[in-house]
Amino acid sequence: MDYFRRLRERLHTVHQLARRTLEGAGARQKRAYDTRAHGPMLGAGDRVWVFCPQRKRGLTPKLMSHWQGPGEILEQLSEVVFRVHMPGRGRRVVLHKDRLAPYHPLAPNPQTGVQPGDSLPPTPSPDGGAMDPQSRPKRTRRRPGYLLDYRVDS
Repeated sequence: MDYFRRLRERLHTVHQLARRTLEGAGARQKRAYDTRAHGPMLGAGDRVWVFCPQRKRGLTPKLMSHWQGPGEILEQLSEVVFRVHMPGRGRRVVLHKDRLAPYHPLAPNPQTGVQPGDSLPPTPSPDGGAMDPQSRPKRTRRRPGYLLDYRVDS
């Protein structure tokens, strides 16, 4: 029994040593990452996009936008960590700077004067009237060439 007690003590000592080493390595890696983190200068009250790379069931990830927002920065907790008020349900989350991007509202088109999100007016037709989207010509459908000799009696 003395062997098992000594073995347990040695395993406990080795486990504590490994835990301290891993904590030190993690802190050192975080410090190195944070010094290389770059991006725009952000502060309290700024509006930001928030990167959320979670896949949503039933949606194609290739066409899905992973940016949510605009959120509002409530406070800066450290040089690279911010507390952000998320849109929608109003969650408050703590995020690293590399998951934030400044929010710039869409500007109106200076040539047409159309605001983003406005519906476009109907396109005028060549005869001068407005063209209704329902009156567009439809393509004529043909059978494929290999079915030309196939006859259907109706």
